[in-house]
Amino acid sequence: MRKPLGDTAAGRFRTCGKPGNIVRGPAGSRLRLAAGAAGAAAAEACRRRAVARRRGLRPFEEKALEDPKATVLLPTRNGGAPFRRVLEALRRQEADFAFELLVIDSGSRDGTDRAAAAAGARVIAIAPADFQHGRTRNRGVAEARGEFVALLSQDAEPADAQWLQHLVRGLEAVPEAAGAYCRQIPRPDCDPFVRDRLGRWAATRAVRDVQSIADPESFWALEPVARLARIAFDNVASCVRKSVVAEHPFPERRFGEDVAWSLKVLLAGKAIVYEPAAAVIHSHNEGLWASFRRVYLDHQNLNDLLGISLVPSFGDLIKNCWRGPGYYSAIVARTAGLTRLQRLGWRLYGGPYGALQVLAQFLGPRSNRGRRTSRLVRGLDRWIAGRG
Repeated sequence: MRKPLGDTAAGRFRTCGKPGNIVRGPAGSRLRLAAGAAGAAAAEACRRRAVARRRGLRPFEEKALEDPKATVLLPTRNGGAPFRRVLEALRRQEADFAFELLVIDSGSRDGTDRAAAAAGARVIAIAPADFQHGRTRNRGVAEARGEFVALLSQDAEPADAQWLQHLVRGLEAVPEAAGAYCRQIPRPDCDPFVRDRLGRWAATRAVRDVQSIADPESFWALEPVARLARIAFDNVASCVRKSVVAEHPFPERRFGEDVAWSLKVLLAGKAIVYEPAAAVIHSHNEGLWASFRRVYLDHQNLNDLLGISLVPSFGDLIKNCWRGPGYYSAIVARTAGLTRLQRLGWRLYGGPYGALQVLAQFLGPRSNRGRRTSRLVRGLDRWIAGRG
């Protein structure tokens, strides 16, 4: 029997052997590797770990108790099967530094918190009412043992075993950088309209970039959309320096704490790294209401931060609603793999979908002005924001 590699919250693990060998499992249990397909899979997993050790890279369970250089932080609530796939992807991570897994769970009822603890995570429980995007992440960063804190959505699955290695090293390579964010790959079942929207977002580019604001006056002289390109940042999958967040915490906003933080640290003279070598698989197929609400809150936030207003007048609203069906029909036409019936369905869906997208882009920015003067606008805003 070989010497134990280490402990995790789930128990002690020994190196694996060929199918049929005895290995030490969780809580000291003795397990026999099955022959056949299961045994072959176990042997392949052991082979990968052996290769990783020869390269100086070790999986999560072998690193959990060492002093971590990095922390992977996940806010969770009822993560379900997607969260368990994320846990498995994190257990496969191969990094040449120690890292820990930290979960802040806000009232899961589906066993998400127990699954995280069984995987070796440190779990902090909070009440659902206490969750707030910026505040919860600030607490997690403060609790982290690593200087580099990777922020990951509960359904953003690392695309390969080097995700964390690339993300942390990409940030570390730029000493003045406060944070880094990575590439997002839509899921295979991503609908055509969401895929099109994600394809226009900064986190789907193939080329690495270091973003900075050398001259604030020149930055504010840019067109609003160009300002967004300069400050793009996405907490779906990102990494921040703990020391920087201690000085510049995430703002407590109802939406978009990531780009608000990016703007703040860039104006303070820091930099942001976009690292496409690190990638996660992530997208949401949302219904009409969920998509409308997300775009409303997003454009409300971007207008407040950067002055963005893509649909500034009622005339623009009518014009863009009229053009919408043609735009979304073109998306359907260039989407491969759809049957005739599916293409017809997506074309019919594109009409109401496009109209609601434009309406959200119209109402979101206008609500920033109206909330100060109109009880009707304040009531509508609370109704939209509260129906998540």
